[in-house]
Order: sequence, then C-alpha cells, then structure tokens
Amino acid sequence: MTSIGYGAFAYCSSLESIEIPDSVESIGEFAFADCSRLASIEISSSVTYIGSYAFRNCSALTIYAEVIEADKPSGWSGSWNPDNRPVEWGYTGE
Repeated sequence: MTSIGYGAFAYCSSLESIEIPDSVESIGEFAFADCSRLASIEISSSVTYIGSYAFRNCSALTIYAEVIEADKPSGWSGSWNPDNRPVEWGYTGE
C-alpha cells in the first residue's frame, strides 16, 4: 500500500492509534477526519503528501512525525492539521 485515500478512515470512532508504515507515501484529504477517539498517529518520513483536513476534528490526537518541522515535505498541505493538534517533530519511536 502506497497511499491512504480521501476519507479512508473518516468518522471511524473505534480507531485509537495508528502507525503509518514506510510503504505509504501519501495521506489523502479528510483521511482521518472526525476520528473522535484517535489519540496517536505515527507518520513515517516516507510520507511526502498529506492532503487538506487529513486530521480535522480529531480532538484527542497527538501526531508523531519522523520528519523534522524544518524538513516537512512541501507536499504537505498548509491545512493538513487544521485544528493545530500537537506534533512531536523528529519522532524516532524511542
């Protein structure tokens, strides 16, 4: 799998955490929108595209991104994290 499509997990109220594998390069618009119980997501450095509102209304979410904020891929939408959920940049899983 190389991509997570538009709205793929939107409104999935049972999803609590997810680790995006290295094979994934893109996360579509609204992919995890309105996942009310999603508490953590680990995004590998292989992800070069994240669409708009990918994590909209995920009120419990903390995002763990392997990339460093200064090196954030230009393909990540300016509104990928519209609710400004906390992001731990440079996450190594340790």
